[in-house]
Amino acid sequence: MPSADDYGIKATMTSHRILETVRSRDRPTLTEIARALDLSKPAVHKHLATLEAIGYVMRRDGGYEIGLELVSFGVYARRRQRIYEVARSRVVELANTMREQVCLVVPGQGSEWNCLYMFTAVPADVDTPDQEGEIRPLHATAAGKVLLANMDKNEVAEFLDHDSLSSETANTITERNELQSKLQAIRDQGVAYDRQEQSDDYRGVAAPVLDDDGRPLGAIEVLGPPPRMSGKRLEEDTVGLVVSGAKDVENKLSID
Repeated sequence: MPSADDYGIKATMTSHRILETVRSRDRPTLTEIARALDLSKPAVHKHLATLEAIGYVMRRDGGYEIGLELVSFGVYARRRQRIYEVARSRVVELANTMREQVCLVVPGQGSEWNCLYMFTAVPADVDTPDQEGEIRPLHATAAGKVLLANMDKNEVAEFLDHDSLSSETANTITERNELQSKLQAIRDQGVAYDRQEQSDDYRGVAAPVLDDDGRPLGAIEVLGPPPRMSGKRLEEDTVGLVVSGAKDVENKLSID
């Protein structure tokens, strides 16, 4: 028979799965959440009632959304990250120079192999969808690949053993050997590209921000629609600015 501790852990994980479902869908209903998680509606309702009472979810137009109480946790957590404080102004500067969306991306936390778009700057006249707060698979983004390429070999092997390399678009790398070859090239070149691998709507280029031991703290990534992010602008102009920006952040973190 499961112990009280086992039940508590299971209940917490169920609440987390519910929150993930609410976050990833457009205002899902109780029925949709229960169906997505293969749980009974009464069980899901109990969790949602508790989450709503503490402000982690809220009901709107017949469905559920992430509550503002969780937003406050995210804002607090971001402010506590040194890389955010150091990189924020440089990201904004790059966005204004490039006239494209520029992102500060960090490795995901916990057991999931992903990356978090911690902060983005998007000029007012730029129409690229804002990525801030998004969680993306490492293998499908420029930032994710440059983070992965600079991880320890054992971490890369663990990633390849556990990740399914899901296909986000027709251009996503889904073969293990191809990804390994690409990661080696990224390590040699110091930059990674997203050639419409996470979305057909944009391309990107990213450079890593490394600590004194060469481990990835984060990455700076520029994203833009294919018509603007191609040819010399993608391969040369953007690369130079992104690498320079990442190095500036790296140097400031090292000094501090």
